[in-house]
Amino acid sequence: MELDLLSSLRRVLRDTESFRAVVDAVNSRTDAITLHGLAGSLNAFVLDALRNGCDRQILVVTATTNTAEHLRDDLETLLGEQSVRYFPDWELIPFEEKSPHVEVTALRLEVMQSLLIGEPVVVVAPVTALLRPTLEPEALAAASRIISVGDVLDLDELAKWLRSLSFEASNQVVEMGQYARRGGIIDIFTFGAEQPFRIEMFDDEVESIRSFDPATQRSVESVTEIEVLPRREVLAGDSWWGAAKDRITKAEVE
Repeated sequence: MELDLLSSLRRVLRDTESFRAVVDAVNSRTDAITLHGLAGSLNAFVLDALRNGCDRQILVVTATTNTAEHLRDDLETLLGEQSVRYFPDWELIPFEEKSPHVEVTALRLEVMQSLLIGEPVVVVAPVTALLRPTLEPEALAAASRIISVGDVLDLDELAKWLRSLSFEASNQVVEMGQYARRGGIIDIFTFGAEQPFRIEMFDDEVESIRSFDPATQRSVESVTEIEVLPRREVLAGDSWWGAAKDRITKAEVE
């Protein structure tokens, strides 16, 4: 009954002349569109209908974190969690010598990866979140890696690469951003994953990849591949900031 009501409301909204004008304006890439009278959950309904009316990624910027979180919840109800991404602020005091919470960084990196690979998502962000520095698309692509069953893999090289992404070496993986190596097995808890993964090698080939419960360390599900994202939005070393260094040098010369 509830789904029928939502479907009816969507049809009513899509059939209005004003909404069709909004979709046409978005598809024609009009610079600015002004809407009035959208109170409460109406914002989410319009975005839901807009998402189904045009095949584009959508970024919604709100004035406050509280507004962003409420809108995210409404959109997840309408569109489903897989179609909505939340880009949070670091929630740090300016010049505070602390890193953002690991879950905040995880959400931000998930958003950037979704945008990078072209997923048709709606991103909700408070304006303060967009003022924080982050990785360039090229740097994120270079700092991401897909590992598949059957790949030829050097575990020494992989461990070195994980450390360059600020992953923390641990005896046992229990938190995001950690990895643990034991002989021909390496466990990785990458961002964007609900559980860590265990990679088992046969000689130099990836024999199996399985997710596992960090509390019990027991396997949960076999997968064919995983994608590893960096642990931080700021990476050290020429491999990651070489392009930025080149631009600064060029600017100084000019």
